[in-house]
Amino acid sequence: MNSTPAFSRAARTLASVFVLAVLLTPTLAAAQDVAVNLVSPGTVIAKGAGVDLTVQVACKSPPFLPGPEANGLNVFSGLTERVGDKATSGEGASVSQPITCNGLPQTFETVVTPFNGGRFGPGTALAVVSVSVFTPGFVFAESAQQMQQIKLAK
Repeated sequence: MNSTPAFSRAARTLASVFVLAVLLTPTLAAAQDVAVNLVSPGTVIAKGAGVDLTVQVACKSPPFLPGPEANGLNVFSGLTERVGDKATSGEGASVSQPITCNGLPQTFETVVTPFNGGRFGPGTALAVVSVSVFTPGFVFAESAQQMQQIKLAK
């Protein structure tokens, strides 16, 4: 009788893995239709109160759209830099930017501002950027992420 609970647990686990695999498959396939490139260096602005990041995004038209109509793009970014004996972190966003999904790279700017009054400075930082592409009706279509070390310059 102890095999029944173990069997049920195993069956539930297998079913959960299957459902998760089915749900993630379209997302993973869609991510191949968006490419993101974080351009180094980032530019320290306003005496360290922010960093201007340049992001290049290329996307293909999702299969459920008739062509490369103007879509929406959200860019979310984060940055961590060691300045002196402290680490300074911050985040930024650029939302509802127009993008045409024709496979060609397009350039976007986003500003990262530090948390808790910290300051960024020239040097090296760890940056992460996440982009999400939306259809003309603002239905989520595709996403991509990139994390890399970048230079920060004045």
